[in-house]
Amino acid sequence: MMVIKSTENTFAPNVRIPARPLNSSCIGPAAKLGVLRDKLARGNLTDVAFLIVNEQDAESRAMYWALKRRTSKGIPVYQQGPLQTNVWDTLQGNKDDFLVYDRCGRLTFHIVLPFSYLHYPYVEAAIRATYFQNICNCTLDSNSTRLTSSNVTRGTYLEQNMTTTESPNANNHRTTPV
Repeated sequence: MMVIKSTENTFAPNVRIPARPLNSSCIGPAAKLGVLRDKLARGNLTDVAFLIVNEQDAESRAMYWALKRRTSKGIPVYQQGPLQTNVWDTLQGNKDDFLVYDRCGRLTFHIVLPFSYLHYPYVEAAIRATYFQNICNCTLDSNSTRLTSSNVTRGTYLEQNMTTTESPNANNHRTTPV
């Protein structure tokens, strides 16, 4: 989604340059996270947490408060400082990626554009698979409604509920096919 200023900037006589669009492409999806969170909660998926990491470039930092206002209550928005190591570089991800971690803190899915758009089923399916299947083969079970079988085949849920399959990439991240 782009918010475009209706004014034009004049830098020299007879030279008109349209105002640069204000990039707010992350504000729409951020607002939809609350809808997904509530849908998962209605399906008894408890202890699912979301975190939005705002880009560290100047334009994204300028949009921080608009992003925070549009984000559903209870979903934190983390703003990277301009001098910090870029979080997305550390996580080997990009803007608009969804990284899904299990209860042990292990990355189970890395969903990239265009599959990360919330109107597609991939993000929700990855969260459900991580929640209900013992992907990390951990014996920790903080929720009695969660499946505890340790012999569940990785990816079975997604293979049954999506038309595409997934495979680990070089970083052992699960990504949707491009």
